Amino acid sequence: MQKFIKYFFYFVLFTQGWIILSGLFNLPFWWVIIASYIGFLAYLYPLQVLYFLLMVMPIFGSRPPDTQAHFLYFLAATIIIGLYSNLYKNERLCKRFWAKIIEPNAITLFVALFAVVSLLSLIGLPILGAIKHSITEDPLYVIKQLLPVGETTLFYSISSQIFLFQAMLIGLYIYGITKPSNQLEIFKNILLSLVAGWFLVIIFGYLDFFGIFSLSHFRPDDTATRFVSFFPNSTWTAQYLSLMMPLLAIILLYVRKTWYAIAVLVLLLIIGEVGLILAMERGAWITYPPILFIIWVMVYYIFAKTKDPFIELKTFLRKYWLKVFITIPLTVSLSVLIVYGIKHINQQNFAKSVIEATGKAKRITQANDRLKHWPPAFKLYGENPLFGAGGDSFGWQYKVYYYQKDAKWHDDKTNTLSLGQFGTAHNIYLETLVGKGIFGLIFLIALFFSLFYKLIKKELTQPQLEVSIIGLIIFASLLAAFIYGNVQVITYTQPVAIIFWLLVFMAAELTHNYNYTPAIRIRFAQILRYTILLMLLLLPFHIANISFIKDFVIAKFTQVFPAFQQHSSLIISTAIWLSALGVLISFLMHRHVIRQSLSQGLLVDELTNKPQLFHEAPTPRAGGIGIYLTNLLVIFNPIGWKFLLASFPAFFAGLMDDFSSISPKVRLVFQVISASLAVFLLDAVIDSIGFGIQIPYWLGAVLSIIAITGVINAINIIDGFNGLAGGFSLLAFLSLGYVAFKVDDMALLELIIINIAALIGFLALNFPKGKIFLGDGGAYFLGFSLATIALMLHHQHPDQVSQWYPLGVLIYPVFEVIFSIYRRKFLEKREATLHDNNHLHQLIFRNITKNNPQTSLYILKRVSIFMLIATIFYWSDFAQIIVFLIFCSWYVWRYDKLKRKLI
Repeated sequence: MQKFIKYFFYFVLFTQGWIILSGLFNLPFWWVIIASYIGFLAYLYPLQVLYFLLMVMPIFGSRPPDTQAHFLYFLAATIIIGLYSNLYKNERLCKRFWAKIIEPNAITLFVALFAVVSLLSLIGLPILGAIKHSITEDPLYVIKQLLPVGETTLFYSISSQIFLFQAMLIGLYIYGITKPSNQLEIFKNILLSLVAGWFLVIIFGYLDFFGIFSLSHFRPDDTATRFVSFFPNSTWTAQYLSLMMPLLAIILLYVRKTWYAIAVLVLLLIIGEVGLILAMERGAWITYPPILFIIWVMVYYIFAKTKDPFIELKTFLRKYWLKVFITIPLTVSLSVLIVYGIKHINQQNFAKSVIEATGKAKRITQANDRLKHWPPAFKLYGENPLFGAGGDSFGWQYKVYYYQKDAKWHDDKTNTLSLGQFGTAHNIYLETLVGKGIFGLIFLIALFFSLFYKLIKKELTQPQLEVSIIGLIIFASLLAAFIYGNVQVITYTQPVAIIFWLLVFMAAELTHNYNYTPAIRIRFAQILRYTILLMLLLLPFHIANISFIKDFVIAKFTQVFPAFQQHSSLIISTAIWLSALGVLISFLMHRHVIRQSLSQGLLVDELTNKPQLFHEAPTPRAGGIGIYLTNLLVIFNPIGWKFLLASFPAFFAGLMDDFSSISPKVRLVFQVISASLAVFLLDAVIDSIGFGIQIPYWLGAVLSIIAITGVINAINIIDGFNGLAGGFSLLAFLSLGYVAFKVDDMALLELIIINIAALIGFLALNFPKGKIFLGDGGAYFLGFSLATIALMLHHQHPDQVSQWYPLGVLIYPVFEVIFSIYRRKFLEKREATLHDNNHLHQLIFRNITKNNPQTSLYILKRVSIFMLIATIFYWSDFAQIIVFLIFCSWYVWRYDKLKRKLI
């Protein structure tokens, strides 16, 4: 646990230190000194300084590239380092914090997944772009430009995620330090601090609006006459007010007399509603009614509690829902009347604002014309569907794909936005979809629904008034974010982002179930682990799908290898990117299988007295799982599903034998089924005996089934040493790939490339250390694949590939089976199917190498000579037969010599 805590603390230092370093280049020295001192105070008095930050942060409510926001980023970074340094120095508190973080909680699970996909989205163009700028322009580019970079630049994808993590870290800190005994106290202080900030915004906003106190230096280029306060744009003011209005209900817990509390709350609501109207943002007007409903639920709920202290919320709602609905239009009407009642005040700006508000109200159904962002957003999403183009990158992508003169879609009908409209997608869900792909959108929506579900469930069963009110406040504010997110990127400004993520983690703590079972914890850990593993497996495919990288590599590859120009695009798309994806999938899957097998004792080859045992520690024998799962990539191949279907019975029989030994006859039945499917689905049929001599189809089908079944068992027989079966299969697939390329069979070449990638990932762990074995499942699958593809090469290209080529390239395992049967049956007078330790590789181990991996290398170096000759003369029946005869002679001579040595 200590190691994970240390890594997490390093992550905090890295992200916030990056912001601080950037601030040194972009902020005045006096602010650096002040913020650093406040950060030091955060180390001494963490909660008090955090409350101070929550109160003053609206003052810095500008958009990310503006200097006003830089002050907040820098201040928050110093405070976060102070908070977590205080946490890290207290060993007991630190362990409790980490224990809380890893406890099962659906909300924190989706937050964690959203954070992971935010990181993964940066792998690709954002990081490459940052490196390029640092090399070609300024070595300190990634430091200097973190804060001032604009949203239509590539580097903003990275900076936006650093700011996201900053907001998350504040919420995570509160989640980690709270517990049932201090929960209410901390939550009430947080809400009060935020409400104090709301008062600053409202008071100075009205003073500025009526010309009493000017805040024009916060918006030097904006001449709008709306209610904006410290925010340079009324849109961001409306977002802030929308999330903050429900928090005003916290005064219901502090004013002792109910009527006084309600009167004060109604007054504040009207003041806030007037501000929302004067901000003239229809998104806020659409958002506010459901929020007001929840606020009035809280008001009437307190009344009900004074009459019946034991009344539950669900009972209250059944009785009073009509009264709540009637009250909402009365409140809104009062606010509107106030606006129109004072419009004749002799203030030019105010009168103009009322006219603009009236015009906007008439067009409220247009949802601020945000539908124009949808067509380009979905088209941009299609470019990087898995993890997006990085962070919040809609603005940059729109500029590159639509706005620039040489843009790919400059004349496309989805080019619906003009300059100044495409900084963001003006929709948090579209922004997430374009920047973080389908995974990001799924996790964000899942986060919202888990929040609402858990809060509603908590509220309906919560008899305690204070907890219920706080829960309703959090629910209403998050609901405002959920609704407003349809017309704006609600977390665009950092004050609103901090409020949002703080409320998310407060909801997680409020609804947290401390009485969980170990089984639930394991289940949550598995969901997190497997989901992250899935994303990691798909990450190379995401990188390969980036058009700029793909086009660049294809151009360079064609220059270096002009002979490959005809198939350059296909070769790059499959051989390079698909191979990389396959290798990564295979490697990660095998690592995961190793951990799971050893921890749970499944599919482990124990130290027994088996004659073929040559390892010194219990080792998983489930390599076939990773290889088969990697082969799921062939589903995109024209014959992919047939290949997977035909191979499955043999793989399944082997896997079942790895789990628990099954009868050889049962295994044979499954192998024959796979061989038969290969014959009838894939046309892997022997149709001649070479030299132009054809045979009947039925005879060829029978011989093919026998041949495929034989090779399935042959690969399993040579699977005795680290890298032997895997290494031979890799050499065989390389030979098959060369022949497939020469005969221009791209479908088979793709199957071969995927299997090569799967084997590379497997061999990285199998050779030389032997951390995992193929097992029967892996050996059966590889044997099936080699035999089937080899037979298909001849059957589909009979004039180009010899019928004897499959035998020539697979001669080693095939003759090993034939000779072993002959040896046991006729020389040793034993049953042919019995296991023994008298195979050639075992004799070489005992007499020559006396080393596990060296034995594999010794054999493969010699066998590869015969395979190379068979590959070079793949078209010649005569050459293949010569290879067969010479190999058989060498094998018998070598075996006899080693056997005599033993005697």
